Amino acid sequence: MVLAAFNRAQTFFDVRNPLKGIKKPRSNPRLTSISPDDEKIIYSACEERFRDFLFAAIHTGLRPFCELAKLTAECVEEHPRGMMWRVYSTKTKKTLRIPVRPEVAAVVRRLIKSAPAGSKIPIFRNTRGNPWKRTNGVVRFIAIRQKLQW
Repeated sequence: MVLAAFNRAQTFFDVRNPLKGIKKPRSNPRLTSISPDDEKIIYSACEERFRDFLFAAIHTGLRPFCELAKLTAECVEEHPRGMMWRVYSTKTKKTLRIPVRPEVAAVVRRLIKSAPAGSKIPIFRNTRGNPWKRTNGVVRFIAIRQKLQW
């Protein structure tokens, strides 16, 4: 951000950029994860529909509001070896086949009864029956943080 500001000042106001040529430090990935104890605490502060959505997001690794929120019964395949999801990845623009853990599969089997195949209704819905959106999630996370006093 600072480099961009100096570059803009140099372009438009003919001010020399004092940071030109300085090497930026290498970026490090964020590798934080939730401990099982913290996960249980978070679930205790959620209402049931958001808890199911959050549980599936954590245990599948899908992007919550662009991939998981759009999951319908048509995307779910049951096999003798377990459940598999066909999900369109917004990042790679490809359809992925995701094997699902038995715990997540049990939640999906319960939720899929209210969103049967052919209805085009998302499996994970908010309390109003609509698909989860990023703004809904932000509001829920803020409420959880306040409730847990984190």
